[in-house]
Amino acid sequence: MNNPNGFTQKELLLEVISNQKKFDDKLSEIHQRINQRPTRSEITGWLIAVASLGAIINSIMS
Repeated sequence: MNNPNGFTQKELLLEVISNQKKFDDKLSEIHQRINQRPTRSEITGWLIAVASLGAIINSIMS
């Protein structure tokens, strides 16, 4: 049984599965990129730690 687009049902299903695999791969790649970047809370924590260390060193030097 051919659809108006010229594909059989099996060919359409195989195409959908192929596209789903490509989508999953791209989504996985995006997820990995997001997890590699530091979050705002991590950046804020590091800034507070550096500022605190600077304040401690400044008070010791004075």
